[in-house]
Amino acid sequence: MIPKALLFAVVMTSTVASAGPSPVTVNVGLGVAEQRWDDDINIDRPSEGFNLNATLYAQVGIPVYPDLAIVVHGGISAPKLLYAYPFCSDPMPGQPTNSYPFHFIPLEVGVGVDYTFPSDVWVSPWIGLEKLAIYGLSGDLEAPASLALGLEAGIDLYQDDAGNRTGLFVKTTLIPSIHKTGENESANYLQIAAGIAYRFR
Repeated sequence: MIPKALLFAVVMTSTVASAGPSPVTVNVGLGVAEQRWDDDINIDRPSEGFNLNATLYAQVGIPVYPDLAIVVHGGISAPKLLYAYPFCSDPMPGQPTNSYPFHFIPLEVGVGVDYTFPSDVWVSPWIGLEKLAIYGLSGDLEAPASLALGLEAGIDLYQDDAGNRTGLFVKTTLIPSIHKTGENESANYLQIAAGIAYRFR
């Protein structure tokens, strides 16, 4: 599903580009991501090490200067499987551990800027909301839409005269506080990703 969405975005953007100069910019990336959800019930304990999932982001912007655009950002990642240990995160030897498998899908939306340097290196910070959509588990875990901070950066390796560009990107998203887990503690979420980017500007 994610590759089809990327292909659709590329085809639509190429159509716009071939029609002549466009007042919009487009930035679409497809790659793999490592995701960590830190919680008081230690839900990410079984995923020590790398556990990569597919991720997709898309940005549409309006140029305000030759190399600067204001953008609307959206992103989604493939479901990640985790195990919750709500009763005992570190059981004593011989004590049974109650684990509950569940999935979550990160959904993000925000606004930001996209700036391209003369060397074809670009950066795109954004701020918005992210929802960790949970399914397969009832009860303790609730993840409301929370404030999220994100950054995409990359380099264009190829470009044509019509404004189509392809290259590489890195991406990070942080939710500083999903929900309170104690008097001075909060659950948080971090995603780090990399992949192939298509841009039109």
